[in-house]
Amino acid sequence: MKLTVDWDICQGHGRCVMVAPEFFDFKEGEDKPTVIVSDISEAQKSLAQRACRSCPERALLLQE
Repeated sequence: MKLTVDWDICQGHGRCVMVAPEFFDFKEGEDKPTVIVSDISEAQKSLAQRACRSCPERALLLQE
């Protein structure tokens, strides 16, 4: 599975970082989070789905 972000609609709320710091982080000087893990295993799927649901802009997508 692949975790992707639509950077055009991401507003940088950072909820994904709070929910899934294993997958997202803020880089110094950046106003939007960075994806640090995009290849999601079956064991990580639930957390990735929770991160996707946490995004108020719906900028996150988990593709199989």
